[in-house]
Amino acid sequence: MAKTAKDRQKKYKQYQQALRNLAPDKTFGRITLAEFEAQIAKSEAPRADLERIDDEKKAAEAKIEFEDKITMKMCDKIKNGVVDDDDFGDDSALYESLGYVRKSERKSGLTRKNKKGEPSEQ
Repeated sequence: MAKTAKDRQKKYKQYQQALRNLAPDKTFGRITLAEFEAQIAKSEAPRADLERIDDEKKAAEAKIEFEDKITMKMCDKIKNGVVDDDDFGDDSALYESLGYVRKSERKSGLTRKNKKGEPSEQ
C-alpha cells in the first residue's frame, strides 16, 4: 500500500485512468467506474480544502508581515516621542516600561581586560 497521501492519490488516479480507457463499462469487485469516481471525489474534497486553507494561511501570513511593519514603525515613533517629551524622556519609567534601559542605568560599555600572563595593574 502507498505510504503517503500523494502516493495514494497517484495510485488511485492511475486506477481511474486505466478503467476509463480500457474498461469503462466493466464492474470489478462489484465496483463500477462511477462508484469508484464518486469515492475519488470524496478523497479529493479534503485535499481541495487543505489547498484553500493553505492559500488562506499564506495570505494571512503576508498580511501579518505587512501590518507588523506598520505597527513597528508606530512603536518606533512612540519611543522617539517618549525620548523627546519633556515630561518623560530616556530616563523615565515609561521608557523603561517600553523595554529600553534608562539612561541613568546604562553602563559605559568600556572594558579593558588583562592579557594572559601579564600581572594586573593595581
